[in-house]
Amino acid sequence: MSNDKPFTNSLILTNTGNIHFNNEQVSYQLLSDSRLSFIGCWLVMIKDVPLLSPRINVSETIPKLVFIFRDSINKQDYSRIARVIKQLE
Repeated sequence: MSNDKPFTNSLILTNTGNIHFNNEQVSYQLLSDSRLSFIGCWLVMIKDVPLLSPRINVSETIPKLVFIFRDSINKQDYSRIARVIKQLE
């Protein structure tokens, strides 16, 4: 059985590196470990956890990795992602 469903249809990225995917209820913070290459970019992120959260689950501290191929999105969106990643370095 194959899984033909895409990982996500859209994401929202702020200038400060906050990411929200359309198919998830949580948001993420992009980390400075994110990288650019000539074929795409690695997004390294962790779940945003409220500061007043009573306990942090260990799974929330494990970074989530997402690779975006450069040609899978338009040039303007890729440039914006690249700009945010460079600001985090």
